[in-house]
Amino acid sequence: MRKRFFQLLTLSIISFTIFTAISQQRKEQIKEEIPDSSNLVVEVPEGLDEKTFSLQAKLILSLIKLVETQGSLDQHDKKQTKEALVASVTSYFETSPVKANNPYLRAKELIFTKYLNLKVAKLCEFKEQAESEIEIYNENLCNSTALPTLSDYDQTRLSWFYKLQQNPNGKIFTKKNIVKFTFGIGLVVLILLGSAGLCLMLALYWIFAKPRPLFRSQGMNADYSLEIFCLYLLSMNLLPFFISKFNVINTLKINGLSLNIIAISCLSLLIIWPLFFAVKIRELRDRLGLNFHSIGRTIKDFIIGVCSYWTAILPLLILLSLYSLVLVRYGVNVEQGAHPIVPIIASSKDSKTIWLIIILAVVVAPIIEEMMFRGAFYSWLRSRFSAATSIVVSAIIFAAIHPQGAIGIVPLGFIGIVLATIREMRGNITACIFTHACFNGGTLLLVLTAFR
Repeated sequence: MRKRFFQLLTLSIISFTIFTAISQQRKEQIKEEIPDSSNLVVEVPEGLDEKTFSLQAKLILSLIKLVETQGSLDQHDKKQTKEALVASVTSYFETSPVKANNPYLRAKELIFTKYLNLKVAKLCEFKEQAESEIEIYNENLCNSTALPTLSDYDQTRLSWFYKLQQNPNGKIFTKKNIVKFTFGIGLVVLILLGSAGLCLMLALYWIFAKPRPLFRSQGMNADYSLEIFCLYLLSMNLLPFFISKFNVINTLKINGLSLNIIAISCLSLLIIWPLFFAVKIRELRDRLGLNFHSIGRTIKDFIIGVCSYWTAILPLLILLSLYSLVLVRYGVNVEQGAHPIVPIIASSKDSKTIWLIIILAVVVAPIIEEMMFRGAFYSWLRSRFSAATSIVVSAIIFAAIHPQGAIGIVPLGFIGIVLATIREMRGNITACIFTHACFNGGTLLLVLTAFR
């Protein structure tokens, strides 16, 4: 009776979580389909559109400068390439609405178009005139009149666009900057080539070495593993309710991210649940894959974790590219699959917030999620199903209950398959934790590089 109860409860929580995620994404889709509704407003974090444009503009200008320095291209090819880049900018301004409530974004767009000798009348259409330096700056840019001297704050907010306006000949893009850009591109190519090489080595290793899985279904009764996983899912669903209901953040005067780190870390205590039923610690460790044999093995697991992540980069990028094309083909907004923490990173100006996010994503989340998914849940699945079935099922559930919702199931499912395969082959969750940390850390680094 108890076994059936926990199985039913786990299935109910998973179904509820998936249904909630799909419903939330459906609401977001309705918001986009009905943009003029007064009751349905898409909330964009302050400054996110501005930072996104800054990234796109800098990339385009860097590419133009890079083309100009290429001695291997003749003048005709250079001209055609630069015209194509400029045409893409013109198309962007014609299809994307200017944010009238963000004068800094409008000023950046005006500087950018002026630098490229573009005339886009849409950028000079103001819904409201505000008596501020930056609005006067916009008007002067549109009317080609003398520009006022901006305050230090406005100059800082405009960042390199202000320097670009003061150096209309493009001196901001020096040889040093071009070298940095080229180095970045080279590093990306090196990473992708390394990933391709590792994929080939892994394939040859599987074909010729035929490695045997180290996973062993042993230790305590596997039903206790499901109970741990069930309590974890229940806690994750109830925590936000209690935090909001009792206004914990204001009561304790604690940062929301700090509270999340503390609360999620405390969920690790759920693994002691079987100890209340006379289960031995050794049996608990064997079942959940918490056996840390030696420092040497831990170092080996670390290397395997890093290499597993590096190997998965190229297949994951290919999968994401194809998946994005399919979503766009059927009119699905790919941005809906972004993690909710991305807008926080993009809009935050507090370094403490960024460090808390790093701790949560790279340390706390990998440890707790691996203990619960690859430790508890996977071991329960393996006590009943084959390795292939357990890997696929655990990956689907892992992807489905994440906040990215239905859109994120394919890429997150791929990551789940990688992590579950490592669990099967290594026997414990140490390498899984390191791989998971690399996935989160790599994604976080990409977001920080792009938006900060």
